[in-house]
Amino acid sequence: MDPDDPDGPKYPAGVDTASLNRTATETVRFINGDTGATVAPSKTATITYHRTASVDVATGTVTYGAWTADGSDTFAAVPAASADNLTPDQTEVPALVDDTAADVTLTVYYYPATITVNPQTPAGDDPSQVGPQDPGTPVDPENTDGPKYPAGVDAASLNRTATETVRFINGNTGATVAPSKTATITYHRTASVDVA
Repeated sequence: MDPDDPDGPKYPAGVDTASLNRTATETVRFINGDTGATVAPSKTATITYHRTASVDVATGTVTYGAWTADGSDTFAAVPAASADNLTPDQTEVPALVDDTAADVTLTVYYYPATITVNPQTPAGDDPSQVGPQDPGTPVDPENTDGPKYPAGVDAASLNRTATETVRFINGNTGATVAPSKTATITYHRTASVDVA
């Protein structure tokens, strides 16, 4: 501690430049929620922090002060990147206070802008083609905070059976003269959901 007394007390570990200065990085990633592919380059921002340290000369114990940012300790809001034919699960990543001086990674997930809901689950893994969905089901099951399917795309809304019934009735008495005959036709339809 005293350059003129090399045999005197020494500074302990933890008071070097790296221990008292830190740069925290926020990384916002833009990812296709179905494929995991990157849809736009990540955006990064940094905040530089400093802290003081008090050294007990007798014991060598180091006590740190709080991390203090150079300027603001808030990462600014980040608008979602645009991607052709895809819709983000949020239009903007909100501003974030980082009072711990820690790195932060956030992800914006993207989904097909329009999803076709089929009356039965289609074969294959095309994320823009799905089978019936209950209202409120997440578009991406692994991202429950993302967009959800609306009402009207469940199996009952996309499939219907129509029945024709022919009755044979005595016109004078109203009595049935023969068993009724029925025929059915099953109908299906698709629905397009605008995820945005």
